[in-house]
Amino acid sequence: MRVIDITEKLNFEEKPKLKIKDTVIEVNNEAATVLKIIPKVEDMKTDDIEDICSCLFEPSEMEKLNALHLDFVDYMTVIKNAVKAIVGTADEGETKAHTLT
Repeated sequence: MRVIDITEKLNFEEKPKLKIKDTVIEVNNEAATVLKIIPKVEDMKTDDIEDICSCLFEPSEMEKLNALHLDFVDYMTVIKNAVKAIVGTADEGETKAHTLT
């Protein structure tokens, strides 16, 4: 049997982060999380927002986010950019997620 070790191609340590003013918020980019939220994000309803956030952000990161007292439009911008960060479509000026080469 042939075994190909791809360990060095994987990123076990680093999670994407969003910076808002002086606050840095870590985003959960585990595959199980992404698979759970993508269908909800594509057709986001108000009822889904809390569930999406609980998947994207650990409780300590949610505390940081809530402490910013963002308005709803800005809050949605954070969610959308968190999703972009984990699926590799970060905005200009952001570090993009790993892609296959």
